[in-house]
Amino acid sequence: MALEKANQLRANAEWGAFTLLDVHPFSFLWVGDAKPFKEGLRKASVPHGADWFRLVKSADGEFDVEGATKINVEESKALYDQNAVFIDVSRVWRELYPACSLVGYLG
Repeated sequence: MALEKANQLRANAEWGAFTLLDVHPFSFLWVGDAKPFKEGLRKASVPHGADWFRLVKSADGEFDVEGATKINVEESKALYDQNAVFIDVSRVWRELYPACSLVGYLG
C-alpha cells in the first residue's frame, strides 16, 4: 500500500517507480543504517533498478557490454558532433576517481 502510494507520487512527478537504487547515499538522505529499509523493500519485491547491469562483463579491468556496438574514433566524433552523451568507463577515471565508477558502485 505505501509503496503503491509512493510510486503514484513519483509517477505524478514524472519519475520512474521506486527501486533499490533509490536508497543510496547520493540520492536518498537516510538517517542511520539503510540496510533494514532495503531488506524490507526486497521483501516487498521492489526491483533492483539496474536490469541493464547483467549485460556488463568485466575482464582484466576492461568492460564489455553485451549488445553494445563498438565504434571507432571517427564514429565517436560524428556522434559527439550530434550531442550524443558519452559515459567514460576508462581505467584512468576509475583509478583517479573511484566514486565515479557507476559499474563498481552497482556491483
